[in-house]
Amino acid sequence: MKNPFDLNQVLVVTTRKGVWGSAPMEVFPNQLLTRKLRQDLHSTHWLNSIGLFLQCLLWVWMRKPAVILVGTAVTVGVWLRKFKSWGLVPAKLVLHNRHYRPITSGAADLVIHDSTHEVEVYGKEDDPHKHVYVPYCMEYWKEPEPDVSLPDGVQEPFFLSTGSAGRDYSVLDRASSGAAIQGVVTAQLRDSVTERYVFGDHIQSYYNLPEDIFQKLLRSCSFVVVGLKRDPYHMGGGSTVLKALQHGKPIITEPYHRDYVTHQHSGLLINTSDESELKQAIHTLCSHPELLKTYSENALQDGRGFSYQRFVDDLQPLLRQVAVREP
Repeated sequence: MKNPFDLNQVLVVTTRKGVWGSAPMEVFPNQLLTRKLRQDLHSTHWLNSIGLFLQCLLWVWMRKPAVILVGTAVTVGVWLRKFKSWGLVPAKLVLHNRHYRPITSGAADLVIHDSTHEVEVYGKEDDPHKHVYVPYCMEYWKEPEPDVSLPDGVQEPFFLSTGSAGRDYSVLDRASSGAAIQGVVTAQLRDSVTERYVFGDHIQSYYNLPEDIFQKLLRSCSFVVVGLKRDPYHMGGGSTVLKALQHGKPIITEPYHRDYVTHQHSGLLINTSDESELKQAIHTLCSHPELLKTYSENALQDGRGFSYQRFVDDLQPLLRQVAVREP
């Protein structure tokens, strides 16, 4: 007998449309966008939170979904786990670990990670059957070519390092001193360590750049460096890695990103916290143009494999399994 489960039986709870590993949220007919709810409530903070939670419960009770899929709505996810443990939420609960902090499944039926490293780590501390890998996906190559110039002070060739979560820019600053090409760092000041770090003259740093200028930098750079602090749970950088791959940019990053970057194929997987290792990796890509060209071609080909359709194809059978699983 064919399983009648389909995506109409899934209620997605996330902060705003499109926030789910950049996946196409329109494939999910039922969405609860918590950011819009907060704006509509127009109340003080604690009343806002209570109203938001009551609205979520109302959605669950009225729509009776088979599965609740929680994306970036971290606070709501915590509430739903607690109330599910009390028997107030009958649906199966699936969490996406975009929380950047340790998380155990608790009353959740499944926790999705975008790294096999995370699955291994959490599986040792929790029920391993509740932690699964689903690749981070986007289609960044479809963004139009920006009609802008590079920022003042940037000259090709240069390498690019961008982002904020878990970054270690102090090591990058020291390791890239004396490199054959210029370095460029971009980040958002609201949550980045870069506002507290002064780079040497060999690195140009920019903050809160418009998206079109960032895209221009990404398209124009020779390669991308994602230097990370080593964290046993989550090291960040997934979005940057995938954007770089999909624009054919070789990447220097941690083995944490082995699901996306293949060592000596589309980039170099090293200990980016080790100054000498990072210095050697930067030197390798700067001094071997043919190698850089090969890595670029491989990165472009590999990056296109992390499409929206792959995300849906990988996720849907997992949701079906959870939906029909006996309590």
